[in-house]
Amino acid sequence: MSARTHARFFLPEAKQQQHNPVVQQMEALGIASFQTADSQASWAKLKSDSAEFDLVWSVADPPFAQLEIPHQFAAKVNHLPGAQLLTSPDALNQHLEAQKKKHGKFYFDFVPGHFELPQDRDRLTNAFTEVRKKAEFESKRTRDAHVYQRFLVRERAANSNEDQAKRSAMFVTEEDLQFKLQSNEFAGKTVVVDQYVEPLLLDNHKFRVGFYVAVTSVKPLRIYVYGHLLIQIAKAEYPSKLVVESDPAAYNFDQYIAPWDFSDLQTDFHELPSATREGTNAWHVLKRHLRKKGVDTKRLQDEVDAAIAKVVLSSRGNFQGEQAKLKRARAQTGDGSPSDLSDSFFDLWKFNFEFDDKAKPWLVGVVSNPSMEGQQSVLATDEAIKKRLLHDLLNLVGVHPQARLPFEKFFRPSDPKFCSDKCGDKSRAWDASCWSCPGWFSPQVARNLFTAMTEYARRGNFNLLFPSLEQEFSQFLDTEFSEYDIAFDRHIGVFSIKMVATSRVMPIAFLGLLQENLSLAVVEGVTYLSVFLLMLHVHSSGKRNATMLIAAMLQVMIVELLFYNTERWHGQALVMMVSERLPLYNVLLQAQLYYIAFVATSRLRIDPFFQPFAMGSLMVLLVFPFELLGSKFLWWTWHDTDPLLADRLMGVPCHALFYYYSFSFGFLCAHHILRSIWLVGDYYEEEHWHLEWSYVLLMPVVGTLFAMGFLILGYHLTVHLIGIEAQVCFFLLIGFSLLLFWMADRERDLPDVQKALEPVDVYDSDWLYSCMDHAVNQMVFLHSFVLVLLVLLVDPMNIVSLGHHQPLGNCLENESFYSLVGLQHFRKKHLCVHNFDEPFNLCNYPVTQLLYEDSWYMICGGGYSNFASYVALVLGYSAVLNLLFYQMLKRPQRTRIVSFRKGILAN
Repeated sequence: MSARTHARFFLPEAKQQQHNPVVQQMEALGIASFQTADSQASWAKLKSDSAEFDLVWSVADPPFAQLEIPHQFAAKVNHLPGAQLLTSPDALNQHLEAQKKKHGKFYFDFVPGHFELPQDRDRLTNAFTEVRKKAEFESKRTRDAHVYQRFLVRERAANSNEDQAKRSAMFVTEEDLQFKLQSNEFAGKTVVVDQYVEPLLLDNHKFRVGFYVAVTSVKPLRIYVYGHLLIQIAKAEYPSKLVVESDPAAYNFDQYIAPWDFSDLQTDFHELPSATREGTNAWHVLKRHLRKKGVDTKRLQDEVDAAIAKVVLSSRGNFQGEQAKLKRARAQTGDGSPSDLSDSFFDLWKFNFEFDDKAKPWLVGVVSNPSMEGQQSVLATDEAIKKRLLHDLLNLVGVHPQARLPFEKFFRPSDPKFCSDKCGDKSRAWDASCWSCPGWFSPQVARNLFTAMTEYARRGNFNLLFPSLEQEFSQFLDTEFSEYDIAFDRHIGVFSIKMVATSRVMPIAFLGLLQENLSLAVVEGVTYLSVFLLMLHVHSSGKRNATMLIAAMLQVMIVELLFYNTERWHGQALVMMVSERLPLYNVLLQAQLYYIAFVATSRLRIDPFFQPFAMGSLMVLLVFPFELLGSKFLWWTWHDTDPLLADRLMGVPCHALFYYYSFSFGFLCAHHILRSIWLVGDYYEEEHWHLEWSYVLLMPVVGTLFAMGFLILGYHLTVHLIGIEAQVCFFLLIGFSLLLFWMADRERDLPDVQKALEPVDVYDSDWLYSCMDHAVNQMVFLHSFVLVLLVLLVDPMNIVSLGHHQPLGNCLENESFYSLVGLQHFRKKHLCVHNFDEPFNLCNYPVTQLLYEDSWYMICGGGYSNFASYVALVLGYSAVLNLLFYQMLKRPQRTRIVSFRKGILAN
């Protein structure tokens, strides 16, 4: 092989229009065209001149059966032997039918029925009968008599090139088909029939999404998906009832609207694509729009990824078999062993998906060698996107000789001392200096791993789909998971951990928090502002208020660190208290709510026996809107599979509401007991300071004991032992508490009741103030006003949270835990990245680059399932809370004699 410093490409066929963008991009990258001595383009040149070029690019499929590959072959060919299994609709349909029998229909039910005429005439006749039976009891038939019974007929594409497929025509009955076949459009032509996908509409337009998929090797198998997609929106509006005579432009994509030209998506394109810039990612824009319409785009993305992976993985045996059939030329003198062809062939396909009316993706075709010509639309062009795709593909494949780093420089000979000192940890698969050590990799495996490793480092905007950390797709491989696959899988896992772990040292600065989670920055700032109002009230009311507030803070920390340690994870705020896990604002906010509920309850002037029920109810009322928005705005996240958290009200775990009620109930019970048997007098006594401050320590302990007792009797016994639904039990508890509250209020002026109460000003020095001047009312108004602004102005889909969350890891690993009544429960130890129900997503971050078995990673918010309900709840709660506290805290008309009058009366 001649020594060359510049890459060269070879076109083995006459130059075509489709070659132009590829050739232009290769020349822009400094990859020159190789011209043969006779200037003839032929596949036969692979045998004679392959040492003179690095890349072979063709539009048509190579004649693999006639090719003779040199003994030493280092060039890359842009077609994978055996790829016709995917790109031929008939072959793909037959292949997936076989996979359904092998793995079950559930796993491969993502390709609509396909029929080649005339050989599949009987199958098509049976399909007519089958779809009619399925649609017979379909509720949508009242609006559309032909729903789920439609088919498409079209002329078969030449050379199985679905990118050049002709326009389809819709039909319903066999009579419709006969009429179509006799028409001028189809008469005398070879046609195919596909089952119609009843579409998910994008504002009354059908759409199709094309995912660019690259397979760079089959040993180890590596599947990449490009970050930018081709989104095609049908030109004509979809009719309310699609009939045979409807405009074909409503369901064909030979002419289409680009997403940036579509009026309902335009506002989310912050930058339009051009000839030089890629602009806003259209797939992200489309998913955001679908999320607003209530579509679970995470599930949609997962199902698309799974379909792509299953199709390719189940075909690896075919790729390897066809590659093994390639003829090799005889070795020349000094040639040595034949070169390994496992990395000599790659392919780029476009997987076209349509989405049905239930948002399920259906693979409607795999396009070989998709067109890279930029398409000019009304407002923009995708030229830069396709240029960048080709740029990243050529870099990924490693066309330049400089991209092929010499393996021998990295694979150092085995040194026993070095191996003993440095290579004992076999999880360090990224360290090539250890590969030759005993128990690591054989030389051939190491060589393949090195090629895959350097390729992965050049991936650009390609995201690695397989291998993945979870290995959830490995079961669909039609061959064994080889030692090459295992080696690369090890490398990807460790390399991802190493890369992502470095992000942990990034500080969460104030400006960064404003950009990533404005709502969290606002609620943290408002909490600190509210503390100022709280301190004014504490200062004027006396030290008993201060000791009670400190006790409330300790109570909150006990709940968060002891009871919620493995159930809830907080987002990173400006000030964190406990090892990046508990933010200061959360402790202060909950303590403020305890304080507000405590003061309001003391102002009710009801029998002390009933006051804990009132405080528990007030605490739940105060905290519910925070819990409602907290998980939505990623202020915190809950364990995904904890059975105790499964019952929820608008996403708020009933478990948490019971805990708020119980601990505030226990808090006030502990206060009344300690006040009667521990504290001296109604006011803070300096001479008994040790009793006053020991109250601070005793309150959380005694309150926790009371709370646990109430939780056992009022929650775990009724819900988990008797079996009453948590929501039912919760509403019964609140209803019963409000009834007791009302009954106690009716008897508040009884002499015995007033005699048992503390003076009205003991915990509220503002008792004579007007509503607007009362500090507690001001705190309630401030918090409720901010919550209203947040729900109206902040879009949760724009929120990013970097911090501790439920650890990622093995979806199948369970862990057990015990409830307060000793019942054993089971839950998933880790968050399963492909199957979770929490209201966030993983920011479309490549699964292989997520931090495995650790809790520090980035999540992004999800859209509202029903925005109006959230607004109504927050507005309603704000109005109710402000009116309720106004009534409870307003200046009383009658009251008993209070402390500051005692001196006057005594005189």
